[in-house]
Amino acid sequence: MRNRSFYSFLLCCAISLMVVSCGDNKREPEESQIKPGPELTDCQGNKYPTVIIGNQTWMAENLKCTKFDSKSEGKGLAMKDHATGTGDDEPICFDGSKTEVKSGYDEAMTPELRAKLGMQYSLLAALGVAHFKDIKNEDLGRRQGICPDDWHLPSKSEWAELSVFAQGTQQTFRETERLKSIAGWHDGHNGTDLYGFSALPAGHCFALVPSASQVDFIGYEANFWSSSLYVEEKKEDGKTVKHIRGAYYSYIQYLSYNTDIRYEVSPYHTMSVRCVKN
Repeated sequence: MRNRSFYSFLLCCAISLMVVSCGDNKREPEESQIKPGPELTDCQGNKYPTVIIGNQTWMAENLKCTKFDSKSEGKGLAMKDHATGTGDDEPICFDGSKTEVKSGYDEAMTPELRAKLGMQYSLLAALGVAHFKDIKNEDLGRRQGICPDDWHLPSKSEWAELSVFAQGTQQTFRETERLKSIAGWHDGHNGTDLYGFSALPAGHCFALVPSASQVDFIGYEANFWSSSLYVEEKKEDGKTVKHIRGAYYSYIQYLSYNTDIRYEVSPYHTMSVRCVKN
């Protein structure tokens, strides 16, 4: 009898948890917390809305600029328009909104949303560096790169700060929901855009060689470069030697609850850029 009562108790607990879990899916809408920041104009005249999220001020659209601003480390450096197939690890950028996608994930992309997808940048283009060999220090500090004057490429810790803020005080699984745009995501997995960050699924371009590069997953995921470098340590002649291999980036997938910090080592992989105010 005791065993039967105990198992009945466990069954009731399980049912209760299922009810709570199911009820949690029917979430109450949250009141908008959008705090507009100062309008931003880049050196080519492109205008962007900005938003204040916690202690940070972010661009509310993906960057479209193809020229390094007057205070940038990359001032005077030219960028290639898409990969050329030469194998050179030079800065690459191209208009990701005009890319033809065959994956089937972009069925929710209207012409208006596509116009906001912005440019796709290689890591070197984002950092404002001509070649990987030119990066001598693993700590780049605050890096302006392709961002407008008085703005900079977010570090890994700054992306993490945004993610923690979006989780809220109750640490609920609504982080990406609050950061994603209200339209454009595959299969209706749109966000509430609680803070006005409006993360759009601009996809990414991945290729081991530039001649095979292609943008994919538009509608499916958002990828944003950071200024934090990915460094590998190896033993060489009994000494620990550090090799700069690439950089970290912030990743949002259409089904995910939380943002993810990953790293990329290919010089031909391109992603979106969002800048944060100095």
